[in-house]
Amino acid sequence: IYHNPLNKISLTDNMVRGLAEDREGRIWVGTDGGFVNLINLKNETSEHIKIQVGRNSANHVPFYFSELDAQTMLIGSSLGLLQFDKRTKKFSPYAPLWSVTKGKAVRQVLYRNNTLYFITQGLLFVHDMDTKHTESYQRFGDPMANNATTIHLDDRQCLWVGLNRGIALYSEEKKDFQYFPFKGLPLPADRSLLLVLSIQQIGNKLYVGTFNAGLWEIDITNTSAIPEPKRYRETDGLPSNTIYATLADNHGHLWLSTNGGLVKFDPVKKQFISFSISEGLQEEEFNRLAYLKNKKGEMIFGGINGINIFNPDNINVASENFFPRILSVSADNPLLSGPPANLHIPGTTQLKLKYDQNFVRIHFFVPHYQEPKRYKVFYTLRNFQKNWNEVSYENLATYTNLQPG
Repeated sequence: IYHNPLNKISLTDNMVRGLAEDREGRIWVGTDGGFVNLINLKNETSEHIKIQVGRNSANHVPFYFSELDAQTMLIGSSLGLLQFDKRTKKFSPYAPLWSVTKGKAVRQVLYRNNTLYFITQGLLFVHDMDTKHTESYQRFGDPMANNATTIHLDDRQCLWVGLNRGIALYSEEKKDFQYFPFKGLPLPADRSLLLVLSIQQIGNKLYVGTFNAGLWEIDITNTSAIPEPKRYRETDGLPSNTIYATLADNHGHLWLSTNGGLVKFDPVKKQFISFSISEGLQEEEFNRLAYLKNKKGEMIFGGINGINIFNPDNINVASENFFPRILSVSADNPLLSGPPANLHIPGTTQLKLKYDQNFVRIHFFVPHYQEPKRYKVFYTLRNFQKNWNEVSYENLATYTNLQPG
């Protein structure tokens, strides 16, 4: 779904910043143009409401939606924390916290048991709606633990906070934090390169998506003795080291929106399957906070060119085996003059090399032309190598200084 006035369902603009589902089943889409787009998938209708508070007609971007009750939707926005009256369709400041949030970008708002958790300008706020008391935090269990970027309530309703170099667990009783740093990270001058963008729980593990630092798997079975987190990067099969969102389907798989498309991750097999624009993605680049799993089990991801909606149960990728075919084999000796000898003859299965032909190049191709590419190629030379080599870019296997015999 994207901006197309000719369609029944259309967005006001394509840069999607936030997603939510209300109790009526409508999808709330916040866009960069300062609009809330209400989408009714059942009736195939959309309603566009410009955010305007009083006489302030400037562009205010909605980042996050949290349904307070049947009539009120809280909206974290670039103007501050707002409330929307579904009956009157009017926006207004959320009065109990307006002195704290006015003029500040509120990125995320969670509501649980009459407690509001929200983040703005790197700080975490905890607001008790009964007592009207608000606590704010800028340090999270360690002097180096700062800059809150995302929050998540796990299955036990414990609050986790994503930080610049790790995550922290909030103790509601003690009003303090237990900090779990990501070790082995570089120390760039701009620490924003290591922001935590999303946290999702599957079973007894948290999966943490980051900006430029890949996906982290953290076992939280025993929070008093958490083992070293497992890290996944491009070298492990991810199309990008920036993971904007993590959502779990009903089969224990994780769906990731990244800077390189959409990815399905199997935590058991440690397998990544990427999807690209050619398969219907709005674009390769997605956005943080623009993700949702609705009551029907459908996944919704937003990015720079609209949103994608799909049921994970309907996304099947067939397993196939592809066999490389040799195009040419050349051999020479760099110490001798003359062109390389072309040794490959179609149909032959054996090659004989002269004692001085100890520099061999084997060119091959894989007869598979669909996009995106979902296979890897490995090669080895028996009686010469113990391990298999993965082909990175060029379909070429090269051996130097082969021993005669």
